[in-house]
Amino acid sequence: MKVIKDQSKASSSVGVKKDAKSRVDLEKTKSGQLIAIRLVMYCLLIFLTAFVVYSNTIEHDFTVNDQSVVVENKNVIGDQQQVDLDITESNINNNDNDNLYNIIYHQATLSLGNLLNYNYRGENISKSISDKTLFRPLTTISFRLNFLSNGLEPFIYHFWNIFLHCLNSIYVFVLSFILVTSFPTTSSNSKEITSLIPAKSKFERLSSFSIADEISCLIAGLIFAVHPIHTEAVSSVYGRSELLGTTFYILSLFTFVRGIMGGNGHLGKTMVLFLLACLSNESVFFLIVFYPLLDLLLFFSLSINSTSMFVFQVAKFSKSQWRKGMVKRVVIFFLIAILYISFRVWFTPNGSIFNSNYRELDNPIGKHPIYINRLLSNMYIHFKYLSLLLVPSQLSVDYSFNCIPLIESITDTRNIYSIATYLSLFALVLVSMMKSNLYAFVKSIREKKNKDLNISLNSVNYWILVLLSIMFMMISFLPFSNIFFYMATLISERYLYISSIGFSILISRILVLPLIGKDEVLLIQNDKIDDEYDEKDDKNNEKSKKDNSNISNNNKNIIKNRNIKEEKNKKNGKDKEENQLKELKKLIKLQDKYMNDNSSDDDNNNNSSSNNDKSKLSTNIKRINNNENSNNNSLKLFITIISLIILSSIYSIQTWNRNLDWENSLKLYSSAEKVCANSARVHFNLGMVYKDSNEYDKAILSFQKAQEIYSDYCEVELHYSLAILYKDGNYVEAIPRLKKSLDCKYTDSNVAYSALSEIYQFLTEKQPNNITLYQEWADVEQRFNPILTSTLLYEIGVIEQEVNENFESSIKYFLRSLVALKKETSQHYVDQSGGNNQIRLTQEAIDEKKKELICQNHMWIGRAFKKIENDKKAIEYLEKVVKDCKDQGIWSEAHQSLRQLKSPLKNT
Repeated sequence: MKVIKDQSKASSSVGVKKDAKSRVDLEKTKSGQLIAIRLVMYCLLIFLTAFVVYSNTIEHDFTVNDQSVVVENKNVIGDQQQVDLDITESNINNNDNDNLYNIIYHQATLSLGNLLNYNYRGENISKSISDKTLFRPLTTISFRLNFLSNGLEPFIYHFWNIFLHCLNSIYVFVLSFILVTSFPTTSSNSKEITSLIPAKSKFERLSSFSIADEISCLIAGLIFAVHPIHTEAVSSVYGRSELLGTTFYILSLFTFVRGIMGGNGHLGKTMVLFLLACLSNESVFFLIVFYPLLDLLLFFSLSINSTSMFVFQVAKFSKSQWRKGMVKRVVIFFLIAILYISFRVWFTPNGSIFNSNYRELDNPIGKHPIYINRLLSNMYIHFKYLSLLLVPSQLSVDYSFNCIPLIESITDTRNIYSIATYLSLFALVLVSMMKSNLYAFVKSIREKKNKDLNISLNSVNYWILVLLSIMFMMISFLPFSNIFFYMATLISERYLYISSIGFSILISRILVLPLIGKDEVLLIQNDKIDDEYDEKDDKNNEKSKKDNSNISNNNKNIIKNRNIKEEKNKKNGKDKEENQLKELKKLIKLQDKYMNDNSSDDDNNNNSSSNNDKSKLSTNIKRINNNENSNNNSLKLFITIISLIILSSIYSIQTWNRNLDWENSLKLYSSAEKVCANSARVHFNLGMVYKDSNEYDKAILSFQKAQEIYSDYCEVELHYSLAILYKDGNYVEAIPRLKKSLDCKYTDSNVAYSALSEIYQFLTEKQPNNITLYQEWADVEQRFNPILTSTLLYEIGVIEQEVNENFESSIKYFLRSLVALKKETSQHYVDQSGGNNQIRLTQEAIDEKKKELICQNHMWIGRAFKKIENDKKAIEYLEKVVKDCKDQGIWSEAHQSLRQLKSPLKNT
């Protein structure tokens, strides 16, 4: 009977303890569920905030850069002339809807060859002036899909830009969440390395998610969502590549973390997503270095906190296995990098994947002959980039020559800002490495010593995240830093889009720094108590089966006295953090002893009393951990939230107002003129906008400013002369500028040629016998149209012979006219738009025109020689006309003249 009684007592005690543990697990699950709900609400808040802030860009037009990547890009719009012709012929021939559908479907197919042979702006990469770096076929395909759905309606392009940015903002929040849960800000002041208790579910793991980390994720997501530096990437359709590349890269980071935590197949997904990111924006390639860095820091985190609170459940952690996996992953990333570079070199002409065709106008630093000036100027540009992130108030669409004058001297005061920038970043990186004990950890790995480090998890994890965010900023900025190669743009705000992810996480950690401290310390203590209680509880259950003792009332008194003493110490302000740890350890021992003695009780009422005492003990422990400085923590939390609201409100207002500048090109470059009044390109683009809107006086003034700033700006000549012509027809000033623009490789020379042809045609109609005008016109035409050149020289010969009676001079012009016909006719003047039949007919017409000119020149040369009584030469050329020009109208005249010349010769 006594054995049965003891067994019933033991089973009753085990049941009580299981119920207590179940209640703890249930509370953690409920707490985790509430946190999960809040996280989802944060995502919705970030998405809606980003969408509202950028909603005023949906109705915007295409701006200047958008024209090249969408409106004028045949990879996007296809060959519209051919589409229209095919559709017209289809309707005329049979009105077959199926045939019409096949034509449209055929035109919707995007040639892989075109994607590889043309860059992001639709430029043929085989041309010397094309930008070889702009390889973004996936972004071009996204434009193509937009075009097939809505044509050239700007709304659809802007909508998808906004949607991608909203999505990226949520991804930044999730990325921040993954990082802060990978490096949770929890610590212990004891020298023993502690860890969080393993949880059975994600909700239980979330229950340990601190309010500081929660607010930190929200801050990171909101700052990224509303930062004004993103206006160029989001408001401009051209910025789609930054958005799409960022989307795929963040997704690759998600799968990478999941993969190294033990997920199968996730490393392969990471590679695919990374390559998609590179095909969206080539600059993402440099961030391949970030994967091994994150790998190393995660290894560091797990080494000191082996069951860390990852959002992905960690597999069994083994340092040796992780090291082997890390080496394997580094090798895989290295091979991927080699394959990607080899692919780019293979299809790029001359194997040049870097843009070496930039001009001084685009990036004056790279063209400066003195190295020290290039170095100092580049350092100052880095400061300007950082200042744009910190204080994004003076934004411009263009920062080219001479918006930011180069530093020409060491004594330039701007060098102070550059040095301060580098020293600040270096100091922050150094402090982060020291605070996180990363150097000591790496040293221990190198020396293969697995000894414990005297560290505080709270400090380590906080500073690891700071270091990680800084490294992300620096690595993502490398392609635009002008360190390894010079960019075709001195500064561009869209280059900071992906770098601002690291900036947002960094700012979020700084803002929550006051919240990280005792509350997180106490969090780890609470979890440690529960963990040790559970372990010792199981041991006590086994011990209760062997030992059978009575309840000790003294234990209750000890616990009560201890609780009273703790309350008294709290009132007197003596419960310091170190004493608190010692007292908690004593309470754990008392609790264990109490539960051991209570296990042998045969009285149900006493069991109930023990549960009450246990509940009081847990309450007292929680009161010690959670009530200390609660008012102070609440104040800190309130200040942090207010700071977030103020900062996000300021950024949102700035972004909203900046978006208005992107409504059209006129507003965009007018705002840029206020920031970069000394930029040649800003004035040129503003002049282009004025010219297109028929405001010629303003256009001429802008063109003049552009040339004053940069005298070698050859593009200005063409549009300056056109503005003059459109304004008042001042061809005297326009003609020299148009001729100079013919030699500019950055403009379409056909535009200048057409303008000159129209001018000279108008002038020769007004002055039909002006040989000088015909000669100038012929000089222009000789590089474009040999037939017209020959015709003009022929006309000069006729004038010399008929009007001036200068027969010898006329012969020279007729001979020059014949020489001009020997040149190949420019392909530009052979109409290829109508298929092979039209090409053949056009070529036949060209051949017929050549034959007519040859016959006419021979005829007039024969006449000239006849006039100067050189009958032998006259007969020679007239015989050519009689022999080869029987189908020409002049044949009979030539035949009669030839007979007249030969008759006297026969008589003699």
